[in-house]
Amino acid sequence: GVDLTAAAQKLHEDNIAIDIDALGLGGGLTLANIERRTELLQWTRGIDLKDEDLDGSVTDTRTHMGDPMHAQPAILNYADGGSTKTTIFVATNEGLLHAVEHENGTELYAYMPKELLPNVNDFYENQQSTKHPYGLDGDLSIWHDDKNENVEVDPGEKAYLFLGMRRGGDHYYALDISDRMNPKLLWQIDGGSGDFQQLGQSWSKPVPTTISVNGADKRVVIFAGGYDTNQDPNTANLSASQSPDSVGNAIYIVDADTGARIWAGQGVAGGDKQFSDMDYSIPSDIRVIDVDADGRADQMYVGDMGGQLWRFDFQPFHQSGALVYGGVIAKLNGSGASNARRLYNEPDVALVSGDGERFLSISVGTGWRAHPLNEIVDDRFYMIRSNSVYTRPAGYGRNTGTVASPSWTPITEDELVDVTDELQPTLNQYGWMLELESAGEKVMGKSITINNQVIFTTYEPTAAGDACSPAIGGGAIYVVDVLTGAPTIDLDGSDEPQDDGSDEEVDEGGDADGEGDGNGSGNKANYGSKTFTKSDRKKNLTQDGIPPSPTALITETDGQIGTTILVSTEQLDVDFSNLTQRTYWQDNGRGKSSPAQISAENEQQ
Repeated sequence: GVDLTAAAQKLHEDNIAIDIDALGLGGGLTLANIERRTELLQWTRGIDLKDEDLDGSVTDTRTHMGDPMHAQPAILNYADGGSTKTTIFVATNEGLLHAVEHENGTELYAYMPKELLPNVNDFYENQQSTKHPYGLDGDLSIWHDDKNENVEVDPGEKAYLFLGMRRGGDHYYALDISDRMNPKLLWQIDGGSGDFQQLGQSWSKPVPTTISVNGADKRVVIFAGGYDTNQDPNTANLSASQSPDSVGNAIYIVDADTGARIWAGQGVAGGDKQFSDMDYSIPSDIRVIDVDADGRADQMYVGDMGGQLWRFDFQPFHQSGALVYGGVIAKLNGSGASNARRLYNEPDVALVSGDGERFLSISVGTGWRAHPLNEIVDDRFYMIRSNSVYTRPAGYGRNTGTVASPSWTPITEDELVDVTDELQPTLNQYGWMLELESAGEKVMGKSITINNQVIFTTYEPTAAGDACSPAIGGGAIYVVDVLTGAPTIDLDGSDEPQDDGSDEEVDEGGDADGEGDGNGSGNKANYGSKTFTKSDRKKNLTQDGIPPSPTALITETDGQIGTTILVSTEQLDVDFSNLTQRTYWQDNGRGKSSPAQISAENEQQ
């Protein structure tokens, strides 16, 4: 890799490789441009040229960093003699990937891709009339070959960091961060060229994992084709229509060490597999699972901008022939603007016991992230069932033919049970849907499934804001049964059922076997002595704005296991102690396989 600590890579005014053209300064080699180049590079590397701290000095440190709008930080431990040093990696829209010492916040180093140097002048001038530039705004992933499984990078072990740009561009970058203070640029992928013609804006989080290729285990990185700005229509005329995209309609698998393309599935010719239904861009993170915990990825799930939910299966112990199979398992949009639903969020996949069998629940919500204030689209939350747990299905979607002569077509809303007002639904083999009933309510993040409970947040653009500030909308959190979509805890704060216009209640005396009796009275979960109403599903959050995805924190106090759900700074204590199934998701992303594994012993995420 390229040694980023070498003089030729320094982000410094003494580095002649960073010239006026690299910074996007028009007008040629003028004295003004020469002076501006020096100013930009000094300011970017942290000199307070503008005296932003008003201390009278323009040579001290500028204590400022750009905004990490969508990029979540990543943390890595390093062995340091007999102690441990921890580095926090965070990327910002100013275009810098910062490596920070966790003990005191000191910056260890920062890296800016050359593609983002032209943005520096806009940040330096900071004009109100200038549109905010995007830089490194994608999520980070870390792969660590943790040979001794001590969760530290020891001498001789490898650690790689992968990141995309989201709206900042169509590139992916890989850094070798095995040496804490000496990073290397391992490889770079450029969208729209070579083997990556269909790569759009690099929204999809890179997923490091291991697959079998030609008889050998191969360390790879998987990501979707990204975003097409075709999904950003003129805001003055929001028709919410969905037209096919020209880029982003692809899935890529690349060599983790070199970035070379191993496999591409896309909607146009030129890849390793062409899918006729892959018409829409795929900005979503991909859910990659190792269902049998053998150290190799088995399946992938992802949604697209056409409301289509995809499943892909790897050929186990691949020797030759097709490496990946796949297809659309559900099509969740429909005709008309109100049904133009989009899937931006990573599907939440869990192994569930119900109906006397095990199946995979694929939970996901819809929402037009490009226009969060939009109230045209009627968004939903879905749970799609997949009964093919450990092997590739005979087909993708549902069989509308016969066993002898199958014909496969995607599941649609017509096949799903509408549980919006039905708290004791008669279930079927396809799953359920829940309407989001507030005006413009939409899902803007991924859900989590814990002990048969699905937890997700929504955004409501019409929710009232603080009286002293503009109304920017607000959020809510839902907790529902993964089998039925019914409430499982008293989220609305009432100990007694409330009259919310629905006469349906969850019968506390159910048997939790998932077997309906044909009249809507089956599939009751044992929730102790409590009976719940429809309004118990949902609780409004106190903070304004778009809420993040929920995070589960499993705690143990005096031998008692507890679950705390965090949504930004808000906390929800969830009592799952009266449920009989222990639930966890095994994370084995440090050098063995995918960052998510389901084993036969695990019940859900």
